[in-house]
Amino acid sequence: MEDESKQKKFNSRFIYISIGFVLATLISWHFTYNTDHFLTTVKISSIGLFAWSVWEYNLLKYNHVYLKLLALSLLLALTGYYFLLEEDASTWLRVTKMSLCFLILFRVLRYFYILIYNREPKLEKTKGRMADRMFSFIVIAGTALVTMAI
Repeated sequence: MEDESKQKKFNSRFIYISIGFVLATLISWHFTYNTDHFLTTVKISSIGLFAWSVWEYNLLKYNHVYLKLLALSLLLALTGYYFLLEEDASTWLRVTKMSLCFLILFRVLRYFYILIYNREPKLEKTKGRMADRMFSFIVIAGTALVTMAI
């Protein structure tokens, strides 16, 4: 019952945040394109989507939540790829795929975590079980490394 409530809240939150995110990103990119501030707006929107994906980590176990965030992340990554083709700046591509890398890495590592520990992982910073802290570190550090490497 509690999970259904959380999912409903996410669905309404997703509608508002995703529409706001897409509109704000498009508007800011439109006004800053071909200026020195364009890269800054790309980074802000990319980090914003990454932060939102991390913030919703406890709901990523539900396919519809995961797929919605994955679709937004894929849209941003494809846009970054378009910019890479148009301009030669690989930083754009790397930053725009950060949330996509997080979501894919989270899903794969979550599968193995559940297989080994028979429970859902938690993103922990300093307290909690060692396995949860290691999971958190691997997901976040792995996201940074994969984002820079690919």
